Amino acid sequence: SSMTLTGLQNLPGSFNDLIDKTADKYSVDYVLIDVNPGLGPINKVLFLISDGFIIPTNPDLFCIMALNSLSRILPSWVKWKKQSVDDFRSAAYPLPETTPRFIGTVIQRFNIRNGVAAGPYKNLISEVKAVTNNIFVPSIKKEDMLFDDEKYIFPDYCMCEIKDFATLGQKSQQYNIPVYALTDEEIGQT
Repeated sequence: SSMTLTGLQNLPGSFNDLIDKTADKYSVDYVLIDVNPGLGPINKVLFLISDGFIIPTNPDLFCIMALNSLSRILPSWVKWKKQSVDDFRSAAYPLPETTPRFIGTVIQRFNIRNGVAAGPYKNLISEVKAVTNNIFVPSIKKEDMLFDDEKYIFPDYCMCEIKDFATLGQKSQQYNIPVYALTDEEIGQT
């Protein structure tokens, strides 16, 4: 029915409207949206209304496969948005006409040895960076999903590398304090 189509037409832009109104009400300059790693319709909408995006990665083969998939999927979403934005222009909550731009990656959850990533992780970290540089970035560039080159101040689009803290995260939650504030006594044998 036309009522259903009208409701669906308003759905994508309504997320953006809610976020904008909430940010205005509380004088918020930046809104960070942490989505699950799925590719469902809600994540698609949240991605398409964003100004920028960060991709958290792990040094493993599944993440490398995911980066390869995202190099096809994210540009196809942006292409769909560019082709469909006119269809949403008359909605009560139109889609914003912005393009999400890649901010960078965060590589996390690896062990270190002698102050550097342990052997197998070191190679996989290099591969994550290579896939980002050689496959992902060229793919998203075609849909204008990058900032100007001078805005990228970190090498290989990698914002940071965060080692695995083993069970420190669980201890942090147990004591309801940040990891860096745990005492030797609270850490125990960890």
